[in-house]
Amino acid sequence: MKARGFVAAGSVLLGSLAQLAPPLTALLTLSARPFGQFSVVYLLFAWGLSLQLSICSEPFVRDRIAHGPSLEQRQGFRAASAVVGCTLGLATGLVAAFFWPWALAATTTVAVAAGIIRIGTRFQAVVERGLVGAIRGDAAFIVGFAAVVPVLRGHVDDLTLVLVAWAVAATASVLLGPRSGLPRPSVARRWSRDHAHSIRPLLKESLVLDASSIGGAYLLLPVLSVVDFGIYRAVSNVATPARLVTDAVRPLMGRALSPVHQRLLLVGVLVLGVTGAVVTGLAILAIDREGLDLGVVSDLGPYAAQTGAYLGASIVGATFYFQARAHADAQTLWTGRLWQSGTALVAPLLGALTAGLTGAITGTAVAATFGAAVWWVLAHRSLRGR
Repeated sequence: MKARGFVAAGSVLLGSLAQLAPPLTALLTLSARPFGQFSVVYLLFAWGLSLQLSICSEPFVRDRIAHGPSLEQRQGFRAASAVVGCTLGLATGLVAAFFWPWALAATTTVAVAAGIIRIGTRFQAVVERGLVGAIRGDAAFIVGFAAVVPVLRGHVDDLTLVLVAWAVAATASVLLGPRSGLPRPSVARRWSRDHAHSIRPLLKESLVLDASSIGGAYLLLPVLSVVDFGIYRAVSNVATPARLVTDAVRPLMGRALSPVHQRLLLVGVLVLGVTGAVVTGLAILAIDREGLDLGVVSDLGPYAAQTGAYLGASIVGATFYFQARAHADAQTLWTGRLWQSGTALVAPLLGALTAGLTGAITGTAVAATFGAAVWWVLAHRSLRGR
């Protein structure tokens, strides 16, 4: 029993490190301009992961629950996942070619395509074999990433280093991790047709979410400079470790809690959110005061309060969003999604138009705080009505 617990904990740790390695390395090593360009690419990768979940992974789970496992199911999933990965990889490479040399754009294509395929096969392995199924692929990613960094450091610029390490690590994970499939469009089309009843509602909800979280960021590009966009995106990236914590407890949010336990959860999450906000804000101020060189994080000094507020609100909002997803009806979820996404789309844009970078970051912090309040209210109502 203890051995299984250690394996599960090790798998979660490896998965978190593999997920954090590229964006966190970029955050801590790149200055504002290259980080802004990297963010444009990474947002497309994030959108690809969202599409892969809605088109492939979550329909795969529903099909497996409804009909049990089958060879055709596995093959269809792998082919569809590979098509999504290759399509988004090519699209991202074309976008990258507008501001990077073709060699870097091609490297980006490999990193994004292999990265999406890797996440898909990892998801399938965990569904079929539990957390142990992800260990080999995650370990290959971490070893590949760690091996490239010391070899290239000092010989190429930091941006090239991050992109090459990402591409090599993702490719190593695909080749050495759980079995993946070839991008077979005919099989992918059949998969989409056979699972349309699952894909449509999942894709609909995720596209609304992506419109605010990803599309909203792109709307700021014409308003902010590339340098300012890099600083703006750094605020969100600082909250990445906190999101890993909330993702880890997501399965617990499906439990029906008594009113007393729900109040304890609220108090505990609020304490965690406020603590995270204060610690983050003070840490950024300390980095600014000491003049530490931590990439674009060093530029966040004037926005320490907003960055801390965003991180704290993200912890609270994610926790109660997961709880609402588990307990609320479809209409309630749509109400929350429209309120949160609408605010997250409008507030940063209005802030940027009226006060530039400061307005955009403040708008993001306000939207995150409002969204946290919305999801707490809706989760509380859903549980009270049971």
